[in-house]
Amino acid sequence: MEQDFLNLPADLLPDDPADRSVYREAYQAGYTRTFREIEWAREQGWHPTERQIVRALMQAMRVFSAVRSGKPIGGRHPAWLRGRADALRSLLHNGVGFDPSDSSDA
Repeated sequence: MEQDFLNLPADLLPDDPADRSVYREAYQAGYTRTFREIEWAREQGWHPTERQIVRALMQAMRVFSAVRSGKPIGGRHPAWLRGRADALRSLLHNGVGFDPSDSSDA
């Protein structure tokens, strides 16, 4: 049996192999877009707090769970939202969020 790179339960992956490639592309687009947005924000001098990242993650997962039937929302495939959520999770896991209490200005 083919191991899918997303390691999703069977009920979340499309049955049609052609749809899986669309799913993969949308997932990757959401994942990379999130990292580009964070990089751009840092270049502008803004560092998100952990709370802001968690709120963005909760919002992405809430919308993904509502639309994972495959219908696009905002012109994007639901897998895009899953990619975004996974990117936000990895940011939190790597400790990317800015903690204001660590600031020397306080």
